[in-house]
Amino acid sequence: MAIEIDAYRGAGADLAQLITDTWKATYEGRAWFPVWDLAYVQWRMMDPRILDRELLVCAYDGSVLVGCLLTEQTELRVGSQVVPGGLVSYLTVDPTTRHRGVALRLLERQRSLHRSRGLRLSLGLSNSREGSPQQRFWVGFGRRWPNEYALLGRFLMWSAMVDDRAVSAAGLTRFERLGPRAASILPWGWVGARGAHTRPFRAEDLDACRRLIHRQGEAGDCQMIWSRQRLAVQLEHPYARTWVGERDGQPWGFANGYLIDWSGGRTVRVGFIELCAAEGGALAHASLLVAAGRALAAEGAQMVVMMDPGCQPRAALLAAGFMPMNPHLQTMALLGELAITLPPGARLHFPFT
Repeated sequence: MAIEIDAYRGAGADLAQLITDTWKATYEGRAWFPVWDLAYVQWRMMDPRILDRELLVCAYDGSVLVGCLLTEQTELRVGSQVVPGGLVSYLTVDPTTRHRGVALRLLERQRSLHRSRGLRLSLGLSNSREGSPQQRFWVGFGRRWPNEYALLGRFLMWSAMVDDRAVSAAGLTRFERLGPRAASILPWGWVGARGAHTRPFRAEDLDACRRLIHRQGEAGDCQMIWSRQRLAVQLEHPYARTWVGERDGQPWGFANGYLIDWSGGRTVRVGFIELCAAEGGALAHASLLVAAGRALAAEGAQMVVMMDPGCQPRAALLAAGFMPMNPHLQTMALLGELAITLPPGARLHFPFT
């Protein structure tokens, strides 16, 4: 039966299953990767406030989902201009369906949708390991459409150990098995940052949080412009946790994160801080990171991580006890004429996808 490229038809369960099963078959025991389960998919892709099935491009063999390449439409600030764009991710093709051109067909549909919607740029991530399936695919895309693709640089991960023994046991290399023990020497807030007093997010905090996250992104060459609706999904959905620092009745900072399993040599429970923005300098920012990290650890996180495509205040991360690690990811600009306008090493501000 011919494979059909179409908008996503399901409710999330088959999408989560496809991504999880395929990434396990491809990377388990060879690279670290998040286990994007149904709860995550229902938050990040299926919430009715942001659901856009047309941009959830999928491949079907009859009624069976066998591939996907997903885009979230958003506005992006590129330099001094704000343009319609997207975040593209989760390229997945069932191993039994590979070598039939499915990935390229998924990409071609996304390219067509970008053009019809006037999306001038998308940001994404790729595995940077030489010879990995993702790396080979995106290098091929760059050769095919050189004016719509640019590698921008390494995507840094910062980590703080909670259970260094568990994380060390999951390491895939000698360095990954020794590194967590060394990193655990640094306690939370080792430079002097103490955990901020925080409270849960309330709906009336939304505009203040939006101002804070946009102000942080202004330091970069390209940033995601969060709509009120999209940020509300990020901050108040039951899957996520959001901690707010308040002074005189007004938020001065917030942190947002969630718990998710990551697979390495073994499965590790990770507390993932996705957003953190604050007024008051590095120590104020660090105090929020410490508060969020401790809260995630209390819920079972064995390691707390934060990704940094270029705009996170690194002094704050160090002050909070985080250490830089290489997740073997690189940022890409693609699927639009503005992709090649961003310089190598561009500082970006967008969520991990």
